[in-house]
Amino acid sequence: MKYFFKPDAWVIVITILSVLAIAVMWHSINKEKWYFIVLVSLVTFLIGYFVAKIPLYVKVGVDEITVKQIVGKMSFNRQTVKITSVDKKELKNTVRTFGNGGIGGYVGWFASPGLGRFYMLAVNRKELAKVITETGKIYVINYPGELLQQG
Repeated sequence: MKYFFKPDAWVIVITILSVLAIAVMWHSINKEKWYFIVLVSLVTFLIGYFVAKIPLYVKVGVDEITVKQIVGKMSFNRQTVKITSVDKKELKNTVRTFGNGGIGGYVGWFASPGLGRFYMLAVNRKELAKVITETGKIYVINYPGELLQQG
């Protein structure tokens, strides 16, 4: 079954401000200075990369959990991962190490004292679950709360 999640207000505000900032940067760029063009192009590319990784929905099947992104997907075998809810205390003092913390969602590598290093794919911070793989990697995704309560 597919589950769609609504972005939180912070994500919507950051997304709108970022689009406006990119538009202003491209409009006001000094086109005679090559390094300005390179800088603005790099910023635009990085933002575009993270926008492509924004999760659209989570599909929960009998054997697999799939996080569908704008470009691509991330899948987890339900038999080989452990899924638990994320306690808000675990996300306290989270630092973005290489990722996007608001433009369309939260995507990339983060670190927190409660979880350690983890990869996050979420559009809001409400219905979160941590997926722990056999190798110990931690992923934080949006996941239906009712499925977590069922066990």
